[in-house]
Amino acid sequence: MITAYGMSTVFVSQDLAFMGRGPGELRQLGPMLVPFIAHDRTGFGTALIIQGTTLFLTALGGIRPGTRWLWWTFLMSGVLSFGPALWTHFSIGYTDFIHLLPVYVGVLLLAAALACLYPFLLRTTVR
Repeated sequence: MITAYGMSTVFVSQDLAFMGRGPGELRQLGPMLVPFIAHDRTGFGTALIIQGTTLFLTALGGIRPGTRWLWWTFLMSGVLSFGPALWTHFSIGYTDFIHLLPVYVGVLLLAAALACLYPFLLRTTVR
């Protein structure tokens, strides 16, 4: 969804409300500003797709009892992907709940997956 918006619409309503300007006003500030923002949004969406695919393929090939490194890899991938997104939004005051809902859902899903995998992957003895 983020990639599709970046390649087409660029802005969601929350973006425009936060900035207090419309796309036309932004184009007047600089003709390359809107394409630059589209580039950034498309890149971010694509990074999420790549991360999800990588985690999925890793999980398909690597979930075995006691593979502690895999649990830590999943945890760190979440921290390194969701952490900067939340930090950036909160540091600039862009905290719209609906805008951040995909991040919140991702954090909850990752936390649930890590909780379910914890006893399986961090087990030191194989039964």
